[in-house]
Amino acid sequence: MNIIEMQPYSNMTAIMIKLKTIHLMVPPSYGLMAFVTKLKMRRFHQKADYIEFITNGHSLIRFHGINQEMVPKKTILTSSDMMTIRFVSEPQYYTLPGKGFKIVVNLFAPTNQNDECDESNGLTMNCQNKFCIDSLLECDGIDNCRNDIDELQCDETSETKLSLYVFLFTLVIMFILLIMFLTKSKDRRKEIVRRMSEAYANNHPILYAMEKNGTESPTNSNSSVDSSQPNLNNMIIATDSMIIQEPIRSLKSQLSLSLPHGIERLHNNINNSYVV
Repeated sequence: MNIIEMQPYSNMTAIMIKLKTIHLMVPPSYGLMAFVTKLKMRRFHQKADYIEFITNGHSLIRFHGINQEMVPKKTILTSSDMMTIRFVSEPQYYTLPGKGFKIVVNLFAPTNQNDECDESNGLTMNCQNKFCIDSLLECDGIDNCRNDIDELQCDETSETKLSLYVFLFTLVIMFILLIMFLTKSKDRRKEIVRRMSEAYANNHPILYAMEKNGTESPTNSNSSVDSSQPNLNNMIIATDSMIIQEPIRSLKSQLSLSLPHGIERLHNNINNSYVV
């Protein structure tokens, strides 16, 4: 895209004042299109200020303008490989504040025999009227194809993009809210566990201290026997032994008394563990 612009107090203004005429040339098999996007000249003496488009020595169109309404909305096309743009005004009015013009110039190429665009030249958008333009010119606000085909679906595209952006934004917000909810739920569960632990510690301080220190509670220690504690079974056996030993001692005394005088005992002691 090439932009030819004249604005007061700009470098382009100085160039335009010196040149007054601009010659544009393109390779063979290409054409030129021009679109006036801004035109503001003197209010009076309308015929004194104008912009003229010339090709092959013939004037295509001349714009005398004091406002934008006088500029046609269609693109100016020429199949010639040369276009001349001439700006005419009186010298004292070249730098008049607020006055100037803006022209957008682009290439176009004719379609092939199958009415298709040749992708090798980079002009891939088919205008459906025997010529192709650069796809970058689509939806640029200018009727480059002269039939509005390059501007037809721009609103739908914009609405689609807007809907996509809204959907993605909503999705991100929902994801953030979900993360916040999960984090808050986790903190709430931790708080509930902490309060339950405090209540358990207040109601069962001994059990809580034992569990906290890794000591088994009395209810869980029945299976293990402390060696320092007396064994109930041992106590029962000892008691039985005492009961059995008492008759043995009595029997010993009786046996010792019943032996005839002069007969010695074979054993002075009788094993306490022997039972008849």
